[in-house]
Amino acid sequence: TSELDKDGYAVRERRFGRFSRTLPLPTGTKPEEIKASMSDGILTVTFPRSQPDKEPKKITIS
Repeated sequence: TSELDKDGYAVRERRFGRFSRTLPLPTGTKPEEIKASMSDGILTVTFPRSQPDKEPKKITIS
C-alpha cells in the first residue's frame, strides 16, 4: 500500500519535455474503469482502489 499525502495523492511528479511512465496497477483493476485527463499541461490518471481480500488464503506447505 502507498501512503497518501495531505491532498490524497499517492504519487505526484513534475517533468519537462518528453517522457514516458509505466504504472503497475493493482490486481483486479478493470481497464474500462481507468480515467485520464489533461488540463493546463497536467496529466491526471485515476482508477478505483481494489478491495482487499476479506477471507485469508490458506497455502499448504509440504
